[in-house]
Order: sequence, then C-alpha cells, then structure tokens
Amino acid sequence: MSTFKYFGYASNLADYKVGLECKSCRLESIARLDGFTLSFGEYCPDWCGGSATLRMETGSEVWGAVWVIDNSEMDILDEQEHVTSGQYKAVIIEVVGKDDRIIQCRAYEQIDKQGEPSKPSPQYLAVILDGARKCGLPNGYIAKLEAVETNGNSEITELMVAISERRKAFGLLSPLF
Repeated sequence: MSTFKYFGYASNLADYKVGLECKSCRLESIARLDGFTLSFGEYCPDWCGGSATLRMETGSEVWGAVWVIDNSEMDILDEQEHVTSGQYKAVIIEVVGKDDRIIQCRAYEQIDKQGEPSKPSPQYLAVILDGARKCGLPNGYIAKLEAVETNGNSEITELMVAISERRKAFGLLSPLF
C-alpha cells in the first residue's frame, strides 16, 4: 500500500491521538522543523483553548514526530485536522531527521494566524507533553513545552474522553486529566 509522511508537532505527537482515526500510523523518527516556532492560535472547542500551529520565526525550531500513514487515510487525517472546516490547511514541509537527512512531510497549519492567540488548555498541553516524552524529543524542547502557559480551563470534552480511553488501550493507565 502507498504511504505518505506526516509531521505531527502537537497532540499528534502522541501515538494514541494520531491513531484514533489513522489506524495505519507508525512512527518513523523524530525530526526538527527549522525557522518555525510552535504557537497557539484560534480557539478549538474540542480542546477548550488555543490549538497549535506553526509560525515562521528565524532561528527557532519545532520538534515533532514523523508518522508514516497509508494514503487511504489522508482524507481522514484532513478531517481530524479541521481542513474541511477551513481552520487548517495541509502544507508540504521539509524537516531534518535525527540523522540529519531531509524528510518531506505533510503538516497542518492554521489558515488565519493573524488574530489574537488563545492559550491552550491544560488538557491539550498534557497530551502534547505526553507525546513529546513518548517520542523522545530533546529535553530542552520538552522544557520549553512545559513552560507554556495554559488557560486553566478544566472542562472535559468528548475528544478528551476518547483520548483517555485510547491511552488505556495502549496500557497507559495514569490519567492525563
């Protein structure tokens, strides 16, 4: 079966999150996107706070996971990443793998990044951090993620419940939220 590579840099760092809908996903490696920073923009009701996007910023980098996914699941990933609702768009980027090789990947970024940024919810940040640790992202980058200020919203959504159940299926019994 034909596949594509996807750079997950936020909640899709977590295998149990990207695998909610994309059952074929498998981790190829971690990688770095140079010249960008992780930013939180438009409010997302599924996460009760700002959702992640990429912003160009000289001298910055975003670390993430390179997932290999069957082409048959590309539309599913687009739907999961809110492309059909117009919040995000798919882009092709080049990331640098651990072995310094360039990897061309699909990624998603918010379409309107000009508005006032929203802080992420603690639950969303918990999934991002959990995925970052599980993937083995650099400690310095994880520390940067840990320093992100959240909005303090403690509401739990259907998506968060589904993610919690999926974590349990992966044998991860400690609650994130």
